[in-house]
Amino acid sequence: MNDNFYQMNEIEKQKYKKEQDRLYFERLLGEDFLKLLKDDFVTEIMLNNDEEKHLWVDKFGEGMVETNIIVNNVEALKIIENVANLNKKVVNDDNPILSGSLPNGERFEAIIGECVNFSPIMAIRKPPAKIFTLDEYVEKKVITEKQKDFIVQKFVNERKNILIVGGTSSGKTTFANACLEKLTNTKDRIIIIEDTQELKCKAKNIVRLKSTYKIVTSLLLKSTMRLNPTRVMIGEARDGQTCLDFLMALNSGHPGGLVTVHADSAELGLKKVGQYINMVSQKPQEEMIASAFNIIVFIERDENQNRKIKEVLYLEDWDEVSKKYILTPVVS
Repeated sequence: MNDNFYQMNEIEKQKYKKEQDRLYFERLLGEDFLKLLKDDFVTEIMLNNDEEKHLWVDKFGEGMVETNIIVNNVEALKIIENVANLNKKVVNDDNPILSGSLPNGERFEAIIGECVNFSPIMAIRKPPAKIFTLDEYVEKKVITEKQKDFIVQKFVNERKNILIVGGTSSGKTTFANACLEKLTNTKDRIIIIEDTQELKCKAKNIVRLKSTYKIVTSLLLKSTMRLNPTRVMIGEARDGQTCLDFLMALNSGHPGGLVTVHADSAELGLKKVGQYINMVSQKPQEEMIASAFNIIVFIERDENQNRKIKEVLYLEDWDEVSKKYILTPVVS
């Protein structure tokens, strides 16, 4: 330990401990594993419970790729136990599922014990290494110039609310960061709530809040309303109370927000939000959803593993007669 450790203030001690944790963990992983973690093109690292125990990676432009790196059960357990210690959690036969993060902020999920036939599995989700701008999306033909201009005009200039929809690893967070990049020079006060820090925004007046198992997103949202926000962003909506509280925030003088949700089309994304809310509300909230969200962006991963913006829609209203949302496509 550093001889000056006990002379440090609490913030300096925390930074020192975090750095020591990072160095120890890098030694624990080994050089080959660490190369994957530092590869900007690798977005996710996975270990299955098959006999070969090779690591798999998800890479930009390539999709799922099997590596020649082997992590046996003993090595995997050691990594998982150390991640548990870093997150001040316990993982054992009674608590076989571990959700946490690595020293550099990567999201970590693991399962051990009988659930996986005593062959540990894990997945490491890396934060975006590079922020792609909306202009770069146009250059790569992921989105059209008209769609980009529409999003900039509505989200940035008119402070309309965006719901970003897509499946797992479709690029929802990456696209959300492209939208947030347009707020770099804003004077708005922005509050971002996530369980793992993945959204990136260079605006000056910004507050970041991290949800935990004890302090969930919906609780932070209620506190956020007393922090004088101009805009509120949520990394991902996963439960009814979060969705309901977020809609109330958007409809109570805090427009210009953003959230992502898992679904396989723009319309299904809206229905997913409604399904979440139905778990905590006795009354359907389609009208509230229609008044809260303005722009719906659906992004998917095609058969060639390329991420494409399939739909950019403007949400006009909810039709009570047809029981459908009125959605207007942005002309490409």
